[in-house]
Amino acid sequence: MVGLQTAPLLPPLLRAPSGTTAYVTEHGPLIRLGLPHPPAHRVTAPPGTLLLLVTDGFIERRHEDLQTSLESLAEVAGEGSADPEETCARLLDRLSPDGNDDVALMAVRLNPIPTD
Repeated sequence: MVGLQTAPLLPPLLRAPSGTTAYVTEHGPLIRLGLPHPPAHRVTAPPGTLLLLVTDGFIERRHEDLQTSLESLAEVAGEGSADPEETCARLLDRLSPDGNDDVALMAVRLNPIPTD
């Protein structure tokens, strides 16, 4: 289980070990609006799932609508290895940012915490 509290422009993407992908669309209020922050949203994810976070500069294109860009991100993330470094390399190779905005990409493998 992962606890998320986000207010992003783009939703976090989960990539299961099987290659299936799903966006986490629940989030809190936008930052700096002075609104109360709700508790973290909990998402159940199997061990080995990747949590992918990107900035809008990574996938927004002037000639493409945002939904198409999000679908492309999910499709490419679901292909091949689930290794975080390989996934980031594949995303950078296949979805090269256009260079007109700041870019950040992060992939984290979710593993269970040992309960010794």
